[in-house]
Amino acid sequence: TSDGLTITTTNPFTLGTNRIDDGNDLLNGEMIAADTIDTDSIDWSGLTASHAFTAPGLVSSAAIRGAGSSFPGSGSAGDVFYHTTEGTLFVYEDSMWNAIINWGSTQAIYVDGGAGTDQIGNGYASGASAVATIQYAWDNLIPTTYNGTYTINIVAGTYTEDVILSGKTKGSSTASITIQGALSSQEAGQADGDSTVAIIEDDAQGWTPDAYNGMLVVITGGTGNGQEAWIRDGDADTLNIAGLFTTSPAADSTFTICTLTTIINPTGSYGFTLNDQQGVTLKYLNINTGGIDISQSNVTIRSCEMDTAAGYGLRLQDFSYAITYSSYIHSSAYTGVTVSKSRVYLERCYILTCNTTPIGGQGGVVLSFHTYAAFSQNYIDGNDLYGVKVSSNSTATFNTAGYINSIVNHNAAGDFGILTETGAQSANATAQTFNNNDTNESDDAGTFAFAS
Repeated sequence: TSDGLTITTTNPFTLGTNRIDDGNDLLNGEMIAADTIDTDSIDWSGLTASHAFTAPGLVSSAAIRGAGSSFPGSGSAGDVFYHTTEGTLFVYEDSMWNAIINWGSTQAIYVDGGAGTDQIGNGYASGASAVATIQYAWDNLIPTTYNGTYTINIVAGTYTEDVILSGKTKGSSTASITIQGALSSQEAGQADGDSTVAIIEDDAQGWTPDAYNGMLVVITGGTGNGQEAWIRDGDADTLNIAGLFTTSPAADSTFTICTLTTIINPTGSYGFTLNDQQGVTLKYLNINTGGIDISQSNVTIRSCEMDTAAGYGLRLQDFSYAITYSSYIHSSAYTGVTVSKSRVYLERCYILTCNTTPIGGQGGVVLSFHTYAAFSQNYIDGNDLYGVKVSSNSTATFNTAGYINSIVNHNAAGDFGILTETGAQSANATAQTFNNNDTNESDDAGTFAFAS
């Protein structure tokens, strides 16, 4: 059809009394492969199939339930319905309408754990018309094959979920899914001329020292507009950020100090687990008691908080790729970021680990098994162990300045800012600022390829 919906019949297809063009598209009751149905000429509400037909993701004896801007009240397993507002084809399975394919439209989906309800027809507006859980939105409102740009908007609140992101396929190179939480403004101000890439200074303020530690500062206007960073500490008029801005704020730069108010409290180690997914972005999500686990996926993480005592803050494995901007990654007992057989880019991230005696952790960032990592403008604190550990057959490139700390030694073997093992490679490590390490840069056997 002109709308892109194709029905392939395995037997003669009966259209009842519905009118199809001028009648030339039928031959002995069968559809001709080269012919099309003009959707404007069909009364979809009366259209039924007398034999099995195939649709994307479906083989069933079923009814075509028509098209419209609201769902039919109920259906039988295998029924299909085209939602005109969402530009999406749905199939009725497991007592609900499930999206199976869409045609390139831009979609907004809403999750509200307090006001929403996980039910048919919800999720396309906010408040009481939203769905209640992230998992329901992903499973039922994102098509199995998607061509459009989807944004799942999650309002402020606490969500006790272990979200599994899997089972979706991009239908085009421009298709994407963003899962986005909420920000709450705590303070606003305007930088002065003494601000640098490492600090925001506002002489008009009288802040309580360290009152905004661990919050996100966003440049909202003027020089450096759009940059985001986490606050390490501060005094009455200065915020020290974790890492470095790309562009130094100036006297025309306005800023807002924010908290992430969409809180994910998983029951296990990870708030989000991604399996074989492409084009997904996670933004403004506070995973309060867990991390993010990525396998065979291509993911962007932007300004999220991962704070866990039960696992890794961020784990990549099995040929994944993650671009991570301005995120706060904290594991109090394990490694902050661990990467295996994958690629990762970390920019302006605040990575902390092991506030107490380490339990199986190996430092801030650990690269292993043919991994490549690029670092830019981060603040990495290995706290008793390694800032960055580059294991055999892995490569780390430090593109621009950043900070690597190990802090006080509780490990008899010593602390290393960057430990490059035999067969590994670290490039441009001297661009980093090292603090409180027993050894800033070290190899354990003297046979690694190190280029400073």
